Amino acid sequence: MANIFVALPAPAANGAGAWVDVSSFGALKTITVTGNGGVFEPFVTIECSNQNAPTAGFALKTFGFPAEQSFGVACHWMRAVVSNYRGGGAPTVEVGGTDDGTSFAQLISPAGDGDGAGVDVSALPPFKTVQIVGAYRGTVNVEVSEDAGTTYSQAFSSTNQPGGQSQTIAADFMRVSRAGTPKMDPGLPEIWIGATAGSGGGGGGIGVNVQDEGVPLANNPHPTLNFIGAGVTATDAGGGIADIDIPGGLLPVVTFSPPADSPPITLEAGKTNVISTTDGVQANFPLAASVANGTMLVVRLQDLTFNLIDGDITGQVPLFTSGSDKLDGQAPQYVNVIPDRVGQSLLWVSDGVDEWYLQADFEPNPDDFPDEQAFIQPLTGAENPDGFTVDLPTAMADTNYIVELTLEIVGSAPFGFYQAEVNTKAVDHIVVIFTDTPNAGDKLFVFIKEITGSPP
Repeated sequence: MANIFVALPAPAANGAGAWVDVSSFGALKTITVTGNGGVFEPFVTIECSNQNAPTAGFALKTFGFPAEQSFGVACHWMRAVVSNYRGGGAPTVEVGGTDDGTSFAQLISPAGDGDGAGVDVSALPPFKTVQIVGAYRGTVNVEVSEDAGTTYSQAFSSTNQPGGQSQTIAADFMRVSRAGTPKMDPGLPEIWIGATAGSGGGGGGIGVNVQDEGVPLANNPHPTLNFIGAGVTATDAGGGIADIDIPGGLLPVVTFSPPADSPPITLEAGKTNVISTTDGVQANFPLAASVANGTMLVVRLQDLTFNLIDGDITGQVPLFTSGSDKLDGQAPQYVNVIPDRVGQSLLWVSDGVDEWYLQADFEPNPDDFPDEQAFIQPLTGAENPDGFTVDLPTAMADTNYIVELTLEIVGSAPFGFYQAEVNTKAVDHIVVIFTDTPNAGDKLFVFIKEITGSPP
């Protein structure tokens, strides 16, 4: 057994690099992602595929910053997908592993509920990664047999979700079983298996190199991670993904509760700035040059009020830069934040020179607003400013709903107004008339609030 290495090409733009054949690798994949030296490192998602000729992949890991991490996955192809690109060169992605080699097989899925034909996989090594490709509805179970296909037991399962799952399992035969498949648009998924004997050694699978504030823990890598602490939850999201929910606390919190006509708030870098107001207040960024490149600042809006009947919103917060600093590369140097939901959080990051960038816009849990529905329409910048029609999803068209629309504009004052065309039965679409042409990347937020009676 020898170590082998390969590079995954990544574009200097948003998009996917070319697929790279990694079938000579075993399960161990040590991935190193190096940033492009820009103000913000782009996001790099590593995708895997077990198809003979790859047309779709499942996400193995998304790197938000330069890092190294090891995984256990048996796959035929890998590629790097870049997102959140803001300039600079292409990120560098390298993969290392062992030359154990990987074998492949395809299982046949039935068109509806029932069992597909069994496939002899007795020659396949024990560490297996099963990939489900293509849209489908219902539940797909991959079952194994140890008695030449006489009896089967479920080993892998996924519902309505393509993806990949891995585990060490010896099997004589394998087959696909479907359940809960609708008659209309059932889809027909492809199921591909990668298998290798190289599971990373030690019989416990492949561990993770864990760091505490950048300092590696003793006895790395760790095959088991135990998440503890108040409010922390870990759940199986399916498709080989575990969701770890760590509520709040990522940055120290400072709270502002200013009365009406109070002096401007000075936001604090490196903290979550909670602004609690129903009267609205101005907030000022610190100088971008006063903090290090990459310093985060979160603005969280809460205790705001909305009047959905006449569209009046109270608690708007204009954010101003200091000196000649810019916001997201644009002037004028302020943005009037009209929150689309109480509890909305905006993550800003300093370039350490003269600019603050909007890095993320976090939505609160929609379960907190059971009488509201939301719809987001991305804008391309090519919309007709004299009348852009937005068709609402069928589930939002109802005689007991009215329309509230907000338009998120980053780096300039909000503009635009809307006309809601209401037919005799439902609010099924809106027509937006812009006072200025929107920019590519802007988003149109449509919110439907249930009220009593029919819309006006």
